[in-house]
Parts: sequence; structure tokens; C-alpha cells
Amino acid sequence: MNREKIWLHGDLSESPFASLLCRIRKSRRTGCLQVKTGKMEKKIEFKNGDICAAPDSINKNKFAKFLLEKKLISSSLNEKCQKHAKKHNSTYIQTLQ
Repeated sequence: MNREKIWLHGDLSESPFASLLCRIRKSRRTGCLQVKTGKMEKKIEFKNGDICAAPDSINKNKFAKFLLEKKLISSSLNEKCQKHAKKHNSTYIQTLQ
């Protein structure tokens, strides 16, 4: 892995996941966010700060459970995101942005 190409690297326990998505969006970054824990690895691709690939490949319920278990989002934010996604016909991850 070429570290020079990495804009941000770290542990999600140090930064709320929703804040990370907002930071990517505000800075209009293009690239891939990899979320790893144990054997699980998920990737979310961004172009100019917008999610452009991967949300459909991520099981919303498992991903939400992962975020809640790791205390990366609160249960109230999780509920709001799920309701908003359903109401606006968007994905859970796009709603977290």
C-alpha cells in the first residue's frame, strides 16, 4: 500500500462514522473508504465527496449493527437515518452522509 496516496487512516473508535462521511463529503474527496473489523471488510467508493459505489453491496442491518456495536453512531442517529432513507428512497449509507 502506498501511504502517500492515503489521505486519512485511523481507527473509527476515535472518530464518529457519520463525521467521517461528512468530512469526506465536505472536502469533496475521491477514493475508497475501507472499513475493516476482524474478518469483515467493506468498501465505499466516493467521487467528489459523493458515494458512487458499494451501498447496495452492504447489508444495511448488519452494517448498522456493526456501527452500533462499535459505538460509532448512536441508536437515535441510526433510527433517524433508517427513517430518512425509507422516506426519501435512498440508501442507509447515503443518509449517514
